[in-house]
Amino acid sequence: MDAAHKPRATPLWEPRRALTLEQARRRRKLVVWLRRGLLAIAASGVGALAIFLVVYSVQRELRSIQILREADQSDMINPQFSGRDKNGRAFTISAARAARRRDSESIIAMEAPVLLDSRQTRIDANAAIYDQDARRLSLSGNVVLSDAGGAVYRTTRAEILLDEERVIGNEPISGESETGALSGDAFEIEGGGERIILKGNVKARFNDRGNK
Repeated sequence: MDAAHKPRATPLWEPRRALTLEQARRRRKLVVWLRRGLLAIAASGVGALAIFLVVYSVQRELRSIQILREADQSDMINPQFSGRDKNGRAFTISAARAARRRDSESIIAMEAPVLLDSRQTRIDANAAIYDQDARRLSLSGNVVLSDAGGAVYRTTRAEILLDEERVIGNEPISGESETGALSGDAFEIEGGGERIILKGNVKARFNDRGNK
């Protein structure tokens, strides 16, 4: 008796197995891409962190330099210096603001300096350099000298030799007083205005007291 031929049945799990393998391949590719993406993100994060640390370090260094520079500058607000000339007459030098030079503490740069002496002679300027060791005041910008008698002299630059009670300058000067007016290309003033020496293109005009 011939045995009945039975067809080979295809297992039901074969298609599912094939599908599962395909899904596994896709998942493996996805995992690889995810890993690469995470590594790239991590690398960019490390790079950003490194850049931030470098920038922060540079900013902190610049801030430290600025603090040292400001501390080195020794700014002074409304400073006042006093002394006496060779004849014992007192004088004061004040300013709206001043700063000592970093390379020499005896050199002081001033804004809006004013010099006053015991005879009420006053000298103003826009700026000045005060050399404490040499006792010399170098004025610049709208220099105005006035004395107790009402005389006013104007120039652009002047050097005050404090020990000698003398003002000298190689810039044009003009002045007015109750006796008249004068001008010159260079000048020397002694004794707080008691004696004036003009040089170069000197001009003078005297008031006629008899007409007053």
